[in-house]
Amino acid sequence: MNVFNSTTWLNVAMFVALGVVLFMGATTYINTIEVERAADFIVDAYAIREATRDVVKSANEMETGQRGFLLTDDESFLDPYHAAGDRADTEVEHLNHLVKDLPEQEERVKKLHGLLDDLARELKHGIELSSNNQSLEQSHQHEKEIMDGIREEVQEILEFEKKAINRREEESRVRLLNSQRFLLLGNGVAVVLLLTSMLVARSHRLSRDRAESQLRIDQAELASVIDSARDGIIAINNDLTIRLINPSAAKSMGTSSEKAQGRSFLDWIPANQKAIVATGMQEFLAHNESAQAVQGGSCVRSNGTEFPYQGTLAKSSAGGDNFMTLIFRDLSETRAREEKIREQREILNQVRDTIIVCDMQDVITFWSAGAEASYGIAQEDAIGRKFAEVMNIRHAEENDVWRIGRKELLEKGVFTAQIAERNRQGNHVQVEHRRSLIRDEGGAPFAQLIIQFDVTDRVAEEERLRRSQRLQSIGTLAGGIAHDLNNVLTPIMMSARLIKRSKDNVNRLAETIDAAAQRGSQMIQKLLAFAGGQHPERKQVSIHDIIQEAAGILEHTLPKSIEVQVALKEDVLPVSGDATELSQVLMNLAINSRDAMPNGGCLTLAAENVFVRQDGMPGNDSLSPGDYVRVTVADTGSGIPPEIQDRIFDPFFTTKEQGRGTGLGLATTMGIVSSHGGDIQVFSREGEGTTFQIFLPVAVSPAIPSETPIDVEVPLGHGESILIVDDESLMLQTAEIILTNSNYQVTTAQSGTDAIELCRDAKQPFDLVVVDMMMPGINGQETAKGIRSVFPKIPVIASSGLWRPENVPREELEMDQFLAKPYTDEQLLRIVRETLDRNKPI
Repeated sequence: MNVFNSTTWLNVAMFVALGVVLFMGATTYINTIEVERAADFIVDAYAIREATRDVVKSANEMETGQRGFLLTDDESFLDPYHAAGDRADTEVEHLNHLVKDLPEQEERVKKLHGLLDDLARELKHGIELSSNNQSLEQSHQHEKEIMDGIREEVQEILEFEKKAINRREEESRVRLLNSQRFLLLGNGVAVVLLLTSMLVARSHRLSRDRAESQLRIDQAELASVIDSARDGIIAINNDLTIRLINPSAAKSMGTSSEKAQGRSFLDWIPANQKAIVATGMQEFLAHNESAQAVQGGSCVRSNGTEFPYQGTLAKSSAGGDNFMTLIFRDLSETRAREEKIREQREILNQVRDTIIVCDMQDVITFWSAGAEASYGIAQEDAIGRKFAEVMNIRHAEENDVWRIGRKELLEKGVFTAQIAERNRQGNHVQVEHRRSLIRDEGGAPFAQLIIQFDVTDRVAEEERLRRSQRLQSIGTLAGGIAHDLNNVLTPIMMSARLIKRSKDNVNRLAETIDAAAQRGSQMIQKLLAFAGGQHPERKQVSIHDIIQEAAGILEHTLPKSIEVQVALKEDVLPVSGDATELSQVLMNLAINSRDAMPNGGCLTLAAENVFVRQDGMPGNDSLSPGDYVRVTVADTGSGIPPEIQDRIFDPFFTTKEQGRGTGLGLATTMGIVSSHGGDIQVFSREGEGTTFQIFLPVAVSPAIPSETPIDVEVPLGHGESILIVDDESLMLQTAEIILTNSNYQVTTAQSGTDAIELCRDAKQPFDLVVVDMMMPGINGQETAKGIRSVFPKIPVIASSGLWRPENVPREELEMDQFLAKPYTDEQLLRIVRETLDRNKPI
């Protein structure tokens, strides 16, 4: 019965499918015939449109020929006129033939034919009027009206055919689409019926095949997951034999899956742990837990080496069999990496320098033992915090070194700077800060490596060498300095003797003494600054003034056979720098020029503003774009041999005889210029001379002009008691006279010991102390400290001709004000009054 029903159903399905196919074939044939008819109609419509355009074209040519004749009286224009007229009749007849089955179009063509006849008559009439020299205005008007009518009829014919074409194209498109739909539908129905028939016949066998296929897929998926897992997977029977092992586990154990299956899992357990592992697995099977973690386990590879592992042991079942599944990870590589990292960390911690790693948000991720030792901050207190926070950098984004460093680091990948810090003992130190960009495998920056070296001793040594070199320059120029000092002392000595012998012109002689003393004081101040008695200070300075000052010294110190010329632009911009160091640069180069001109010559000092473009200066690509002052020191000496020009700035390189030079002059010069952000270019030819060009970056804003002293009334005292301490008796006598005459009570002491004893014996504390900082025995610092041990709040004015407070840490200073020697009576009285008023009890 089932077979009969199936056969009957299949026969019915086949007949239905045949009927559908026949129906679809007939429908497709009918639609194809209609599409062909539509195509023929569209062809005819396009022919009508083309014939209509030909008629219009002939009408236009008739009108054009007639107009040409009327305008030129040239009968040759009548040839196209007659030809177009004859052609128009033929074209109208052809058009009538094309529209014979279209009543509406026949009516329009008939009307168009009549308009063409009217146009021909009117054009002919116009020619006759022209021949009789009669007016053509009315004729032209009629011609225009006729042509407008022709165009209107033509437009209606074309529009009608256009709509007909669009309509037939749309009908064809719809029929074609319907044919496609019917064809697809019919074929689909037939295919469905045929497939359904086949499926019914094979349903039982396919059901069985699907079940078997799914089983194979499940097995393949499971095997693929197990085989591709990076972790080791071992299925262990309850008797501890291995029933399945994946490639990762086999590789870790030094064997293959085929060799491991069927063997005891204990074969890969160290001998001293076999019993413990076997007992542990049996207990796990006996308990209700479904899984447990395995920590600190060890396995033995086939070659006898052990490896650590950790993982999870779980209970599993399949096909009624119960077993265990161990999923584990070989920790050999992890432990090796950890050991390598530990060793590297230990190596870095052996480095005494500071090593820090930050991410790109400046958060510290590594803090070396050297950093702990340098700053007294433990790793746990530094890691995870911002670098600026740990290092106590206030407003890191506004801090020049930090901001410029970040910009340069991102642009160049490295940044180096020298910065001042305090170590864990609170002492000031100079640190060389080096920052490098660390990139990932894709080249993107992800961290910063910061290495800091304590270079305090090196900086001090460099400063000592520079100072030594300056002192050497002073020694070289000693004759000129002695000449200038003698010029200063001569009028002082002469005027003093004249005052003793005569009372005439006392005021004038006193003015001469004062002026000479002022000049000598300025000379000593410049000499002390140049020798390093003042702490270098970067500020806006005038190159114009520095060159003029240097030229004044050199004119007296260089041999008379060397002419000093100065060529300065009046608009030379200020630079940011230290005047003493820049003066040293000029002196070093001038001394080199002097040695290159033993027989005399010309030394030129010049300065001008220049702008360095983006592509740099010719012969120098180390300067950044911007405004610079170019200082030129040129001589007409022997020049520098080409083979040593690249070495002249090397430390200790010299061509002079032993004992005549240290080889540090030009090295110091280059160091000073580089520290100012500039560079030096050298141009030299043997026998013609040498030119040094120094490029210094212009200061950000104009230099602040020095204030002109304003004479004010000298302040007097109110009977305050002043203690003056100085080892020079002349200084004591002069200061005592000045202060006594200004209504102060003055006590003097010629040593620090005497001053401290006077304070201890005094019944009332002194109101103020003026102490010389450089005295034999107890110096000024110790004297001030001893006095303040007696009178803690007493104000102290420190004074010296060489010592400067800039060279002493602020917290160690025992002073309220500083007065540099030599000083005038007005300066002494003013600072005494100012200090007393500042410390007056409120």
